[in-house]
Amino acid sequence: MRRSADTTARPTAGFTLVELLVALLVVALASAVIFPRFGGFGGSGLERTLQTVHDRLKDARMAAMRDGRARDVSLAALAAGLPAGITVEGEPERIVFLPNGATSGGRVTVGAKGGRETIAVDWLTGRIGRVDEPGGP
Repeated sequence: MRRSADTTARPTAGFTLVELLVALLVVALASAVIFPRFGGFGGSGLERTLQTVHDRLKDARMAAMRDGRARDVSLAALAAGLPAGITVEGEPERIVFLPNGATSGGRVTVGAKGGRETIAVDWLTGRIGRVDEPGGP
């Protein structure tokens, strides 16, 4: 008895490799877009605040040099608009930035649940950086 060849292929269960790769690509792209918006975890609040304080000091220094007029930044101005639970302390109460790039110098300590970090402003060079950084002020 002769059998006829079955020309219709039966569908198989499962996914093809191409479908699997496309799904992984979609998940990877979604993760790359979504997760950075959450910031980080742990001490990221302190890191963001340190960056904000650093940027405000740097902006004042650049404005003084650009405009040719001294600019000052008070601790109260640095603390304005920061999240609850963040403390800003320092010496002196006001840091003055001169048109030539020099400053009155000082230190600003930012505290949060994640710890405390200090940003120093060098009086002669105007360099602004973390105290624990190698080569920092």
